[in-house]
Amino acid sequence: MKTVLVTGGSGFVGRHLIDGLEADPSVDQIVVLIRNPVAWSDLPWAKHYKKVKLLEGGLHDLTQWESSPLIRKLNGVFHLAAMVAHNRREREAVFRTNVDGSISMAKLAQRKACRMVYVSTSGTVGCFKDANKKADEHAKYVHDTVGRWPYYASKIKAEQQLLEMSKNGLDLVIIRPPIMLGPGDHRYRSTGLLLKFLNRKLPMVIRGGFPMVDVRDAAAAIQKAMNLAAPQNIYHLPGEQPSIDELFSMLEQISGVPAPTLHLPEKVVLAIARFDEWLGMKLRGEPLALVPDPVVIEMGTSYWGLSSLFAAEDLDFKPRSARTTLIDTVAWLREHPPSEDH
Repeated sequence: MKTVLVTGGSGFVGRHLIDGLEADPSVDQIVVLIRNPVAWSDLPWAKHYKKVKLLEGGLHDLTQWESSPLIRKLNGVFHLAAMVAHNRREREAVFRTNVDGSISMAKLAQRKACRMVYVSTSGTVGCFKDANKKADEHAKYVHDTVGRWPYYASKIKAEQQLLEMSKNGLDLVIIRPPIMLGPGDHRYRSTGLLLKFLNRKLPMVIRGGFPMVDVRDAAAAIQKAMNLAAPQNIYHLPGEQPSIDELFSMLEQISGVPAPTLHLPEKVVLAIARFDEWLGMKLRGEPLALVPDPVVIEMGTSYWGLSSLFAAEDLDFKPRSARTTLIDTVAWLREHPPSEDH
């Protein structure tokens, strides 16, 4: 029996990965590490899975669940779980989850003598102020650019430590996707910007880049990485990399919703965001959130360029067009509007 462990299985990418694993005849059991099994049972799409077994636990308490019979024999670990928080107030929590949690899962993979496929982000190497730059799998980390953004800084540190462990026996494959879009974002996180656009809640925009890949293509590549006989340590999953203006132009054509026309300079938007943060912290201990966090503004005015030397051949990675992905994403969002809880 081939058993794989999936962290982050209740998320956007996890949902699509499990879909693929369910259809894979070589996989007999999909063990999903989950903190709240009750919340999993409330997911309507999760009820259809036949191979999934739930393992209650977290990334930091392996001693509580590592001896479970479900993973006595383990053939692979897909580590998707991460804390995505684009502000500097939650830096410690982000690092604890994204660095310490990843190291814990890597140690588990070592003890079980199986491969770990770790889903990182294109932002560790592919963030620039120049829209024409791109990073391949040999590119250096862009810590000088993203080091003040906790999510990306944590991913760099996690990658560095995991790659060091791979020199001492860890069977590791790192996958770096850009922003993932497509149907099925039941938490409305990756598609949050598109949702605001469709609801006409974007009165102004800034100039920057919006790299994207279809979540279905990314999930298929992540799944493929587990079975490669002699993989590279790192794979990029570049899709298309439109500018913010190009993205909204496509969305206008697809949805019929007019694209925002008011552009504010980066310095003006940053000043407003920092004042919003300062005033909110003074008044109530948290930002007013009238505008996005300064980290989000800094990220949004950057350009994200990615290329790959290996993904097409090794992972059979042939991503669909951005337009196709956006058509499917918009259709899904309109068919599944968020509840008041979101």
